[in-house]
Parts: sequence; C-alpha cells; structure tokens
Amino acid sequence: MIRRLFQRKKAVTTPEAVLPDEVATAIEMCGVIFRDDAEKTLVNLWGFTPFYYSKQGSIDAIRAAFPGLTDNQYARAARYLDSTVAKRAMMQGSARADRPKWRDWKPLRVTE
Repeated sequence: MIRRLFQRKKAVTTPEAVLPDEVATAIEMCGVIFRDDAEKTLVNLWGFTPFYYSKQGSIDAIRAAFPGLTDNQYARAARYLDSTVAKRAMMQGSARADRPKWRDWKPLRVTE
C-alpha cells in the first residue's frame, strides 16, 4: 500500500496531443533574442517570421506557422515554446552574470 502512494503515475498521452517532429524541431531550434527590457524578447521560429514573445503571441505564431494541428497540439506546442524561452533566459542570465563588464577593466601591469 505504501509503495502505491509513492509511485509515480505515468502520463497518458493521446496520439492527438503528440507534437509532430517538424513542430518540435522548429521550437527546439528557435532563436531567442533578449532585449534590455524583459518585454521585448524576440523569438524566431526556424524558417518562419520572428515575433515578440508573449503567451498569446506564441500561440498565434504557432497557428500561423503550422496550420492543421489540433487544439491540444497547439496548447502543447505553446507550453514547449514557453519552456524553451524560459530555459534560454535562464542560460542567458547566468552567462551575463559571469561576464566582466567594460568598466571593470584594469591594465595587466603598471609601467612606471
């Protein structure tokens, strides 16, 4: 009985909710350009028109790029794009924190 409480349940995915390979590849290979302000994140799906990132904007861009998907597939693709942008933002933030700033420059040695 205790084993049943702590076992993970497997997610049931219906064939209608599975993303086609070309959609998953386009989302995984998307380009994400972060501007100084967080409101201006530019997302470029591979081979399609770039758009400014927002929840509704990502769904609209996926609908324009890949017509013929079901509503479940659109929702899943939008969640996948959201997680990809969040992952890239986290990687970008950690890379920027470690990078030295131009104002921190000091000469290697002092000549007198």
